[in-house]
Amino acid sequence: MKQILCLLAIVLISSTAVAQYSVPEWSLPDVDGNQTSFHNALGNGPVLVSYWALWCGPCLKELPHLNEIASEFTDELTVIAINTDTSRSVHKVAPFLATKGYNNMTIVCDTSGDVQRKMQVPGALPFLVLYDSSGNEVYRHTGYREGDAIVLHEEITKLLASDQNTEVSASGQLQVSHHLEYSYSKDLYMFAAENWIDLSYTANGFQYGALINSQQPSEEGIKDNSLLHEFVEYNADKYSVRAGHFYGMFGRGLLFSAYENRAIRVDSVLKGAIASGNLYGLKATAFTGSPSALETDIEGVDFEYNLGKPLTAGFSRLSWDDEWARSGRLNGVIPHMSYYVEYGIKRNDSMENYDDGTAFYAGINLNYGSFGLSVEGKDYENFRILNRADGKVALNNGPSLTREHLYSLPNRYPLNQNMDDELGTQIELTWDGSNGWSALVNASRILSHGELELSDLLSDPTGDFGSQLKFEEFYAHIEQEKMGPFHWRAAYHYAESEGKNLYAGIGELIWNMNSTQSWTFKGEQQFVELSSNENYDLGSFNQQFMLVEFNQAPHWAISGILELNDLHEEQLAFVQEKEGPFPAAQVSYVSDNGALFTLWAGQRQAGYLCAGGVCKIEPAFEGVELTATFKY
Repeated sequence: MKQILCLLAIVLISSTAVAQYSVPEWSLPDVDGNQTSFHNALGNGPVLVSYWALWCGPCLKELPHLNEIASEFTDELTVIAINTDTSRSVHKVAPFLATKGYNNMTIVCDTSGDVQRKMQVPGALPFLVLYDSSGNEVYRHTGYREGDAIVLHEEITKLLASDQNTEVSASGQLQVSHHLEYSYSKDLYMFAAENWIDLSYTANGFQYGALINSQQPSEEGIKDNSLLHEFVEYNADKYSVRAGHFYGMFGRGLLFSAYENRAIRVDSVLKGAIASGNLYGLKATAFTGSPSALETDIEGVDFEYNLGKPLTAGFSRLSWDDEWARSGRLNGVIPHMSYYVEYGIKRNDSMENYDDGTAFYAGINLNYGSFGLSVEGKDYENFRILNRADGKVALNNGPSLTREHLYSLPNRYPLNQNMDDELGTQIELTWDGSNGWSALVNASRILSHGELELSDLLSDPTGDFGSQLKFEEFYAHIEQEKMGPFHWRAAYHYAESEGKNLYAGIGELIWNMNSTQSWTFKGEQQFVELSSNENYDLGSFNQQFMLVEFNQAPHWAISGILELNDLHEEQLAFVQEKEGPFPAAQVSYVSDNGALFTLWAGQRQAGYLCAGGVCKIEPAFEGVELTATFKY
């Protein structure tokens, strides 16, 4: 607690500047560590902000158009693309950007999700907002369809013709967003309704926020109406202070990663106080708080210092009950290369026979011309911190080194990360050639320790480690974006996961009929081989996923989906699935103010929803679902 009070005193006297705009301020680093301030960008005129991720197919289609817009309006508009990949994928962002050459816009990373929560970004990506020079929203859009860039260009032209850089209003700004999910299950004869209403009010550097959560009932059958995540925050030029509910991340989550993901029902929020400051190149954060599902107080501090543009060093510490954990990290950037290294240790001072926990993560990126290379390694042992902090997940979640895929079947049988016993490596090579050609190759391997060390895996990455092998996969695709009106991608995926060998072939074709209308055809075939032993041999089976979608920019998308399998009775019981076919239809509509409404009806197989190496099983479903996200 003394550390918290000392830091609060330091940051409160470090700056007296008050935020100029009623819209919330944020600052994020790019892949080279250079900070970008939202309010500073507004000082130069209108700003276009888009939120995207590597696992988001529509995001990858939108980025080149944003780069072209940034080039066209260089002196009149600032374009900022905020990457939202978690610690699971953020290491791959730098080589991706290096090969693509998106140099006209500013691209920053929101790995902890702080800005997404502050700006109330909905779950669907990409999400785009255009601000005038006073910080007012004048246009927003959810998703990307071929032709959306035309509408965006018209909105920018209209704004630049009318924006006169008038004096910024001192009045406050109210943000309200609404996320709802309604569903009816034919199997369970059950109706579920969930509503999340996020609201915040910002004025003179202060922000008040709260979440109203209504479950009548939830998909888990819970009935509840409650006011959650209430907080008061003050932001100035060099520091911020927050009391109430808060999230956060130190480094890449090795020690501390509190976050919310409504899709997989994770919410590891803390209640207490958190403060951060930035003075003379030293960034410091301190907090004290309690997780929602544990009667435990935890304190944390994090320091990060820029040792010169190529190198940044950081130190983190957590303490709770009689336990503590510490970590140190280095992050460096030099021409054609960047690297990140972090090592942590965990101890319990009250137990003589307690096995110390350790965690190590390292990654290196190389890029040259049209080629980018990402290599990562991890070694986690007895390093889970405050398990089930929210009733489900721990309070830390380091990089998982498993890929988030663009397609459905490669995500069917993922690995749930275990911070107590995993070591692994991952390598990804990207190439972006001329005339629309590009390719990607990714391979990863995750093992439990046994008698192994990370050095064993690095010295023999293709070796047979028998029962220690938990998960391995290989993924590759080749893509052509400029074959007349067509854009196609072909992919291959192999994985071994918990008694299953998986082999998938994937094809995707996009036909751009004209500037605003397009068709997407997608087919996935996966052969699943159930590993046999002396007690059982369940053989193999096939799965298929097919999609046909019509897009009318900027509003409509209409899809037909069909899933198939040929499992017999014993296999269905083993993988906990149902016999197909599984037909479904989906209609999505994006309104002029960016609200997204999706109506889905039909059947689907059981499967996983994953984020950052944490997965939630979704049972087979037959019925109707309505989801919507919008801001007032």
